[in-house]
Amino acid sequence: MKLPQISEETKDKLPVYLFVFALVFSAFSYGIVAGIWNLPPAYQVWKLYETARDLQRYWKNDFGLEANRHLVPMREGHEARFRVFGDGAYEGRLLMVSGLTPEREALNSVLLLDAKGEEVHAWPVDYSQIDPEGPGPENVFLHGLDVFEDGSIAVNFDSGRVLARLDSCGKVMWKREGNFHHAVTRSFDGTLWSLRDDKLVQADAESGKVLKEAGMMVDVLKQHNLQGVLAIQSEEGPTGLRMSPDPFHLNHIEALNPEMAAAFPMFEAGDLLISMRSLNMIAVLDPGVFNIKWFSIGPWHRQHEPRFLQDGTIAVYNNNMGFEHSQIMAIDPATMKTRIVFEGSEDVPFYSWRRGKHQLFGNGDVLIVEAEHGRAFMVNKDGALLWEYNNRYDETRNGVLNKAVLLPESFFDVGALKKCVSAPE
Repeated sequence: MKLPQISEETKDKLPVYLFVFALVFSAFSYGIVAGIWNLPPAYQVWKLYETARDLQRYWKNDFGLEANRHLVPMREGHEARFRVFGDGAYEGRLLMVSGLTPEREALNSVLLLDAKGEEVHAWPVDYSQIDPEGPGPENVFLHGLDVFEDGSIAVNFDSGRVLARLDSCGKVMWKREGNFHHAVTRSFDGTLWSLRDDKLVQADAESGKVLKEAGMMVDVLKQHNLQGVLAIQSEEGPTGLRMSPDPFHLNHIEALNPEMAAAFPMFEAGDLLISMRSLNMIAVLDPGVFNIKWFSIGPWHRQHEPRFLQDGTIAVYNNNMGFEHSQIMAIDPATMKTRIVFEGSEDVPFYSWRRGKHQLFGNGDVLIVEAEHGRAFMVNKDGALLWEYNNRYDETRNGVLNKAVLLPESFFDVGALKKCVSAPE
């Protein structure tokens, strides 16, 4: 067979072709190695990809056309805004919910509903008024929330820049700047506990002044030699240990109150219960020296909101991210035995791949926030649905629901909510 002849012009350009091929092959090979070993510019390329994907998905949100960054699919067959099943209404209590409310004066609001689902009060949470120089309200998420008897609320925001206390009309009483996120809970001593970056922060509820703070990396991990427990989100790099960008992902903090302390002989009043999503870990810390007294890694996965219970166990919202069903679990810190309090069924589906809140009652009832479906519902000890609330946006979507909690009708001081009653437009 006669081989094809290569022209003199091609021969002259062959070194150039080979050089270009070598560059492409080298770049491709380095790209594979960089991806495996996380070498530059792997992170920068990944961030560019994430940014482009985010823009494609949420351009309507970022151009102010629709707040779809915080819209989630409504469950089929659960289209009603509020439904009560049988005699399952929460008579004698008020339901407080918070989340996206784009039809109101503020993009986010906190609502108070009676046992018929009728609105009793509304707190507009307008981020543009709380932090005028900060990101737009459509790009922050109202996450941390606690309520006071005088009608005021404490709030913080994912992707926001403040911890703030608002009065019953949503006006700022005080604010503290910083990357506060996920949680704000009122302690038995009247102070607030919140999260700022990787820090646990105690603040004065009346002024917002920071009273105490501890960083997970410095004050917990390094000070108490907990590298083997907490530094598991890391890998070996060219010059040593390289931590992941979000090694802890703190998403909850609360203090053990004295009334419940007797049920937890391993702990003391004031000890802090925290959740670290990246580690699938919940832990109890001494608030004085911030040493870990107790911890458990799993069996939950990417969990939220561990809560001390009256019976001496700790309840956990097991998101079970990526596995299509969530659970409410409980663990006995003394024996490490766990039990499933509630998991979804065909009749009562339950899955939120991220976020989520819950509230357990002595009679076995469980209030659950299915955040990624914009839904709150309550089941009895047998798992039967008592009532549900959908944070409706349109026929197929709900606004993200952040929190739902039942309060006694007598919770608020007399006249606390009469100063400012907001109704839907």
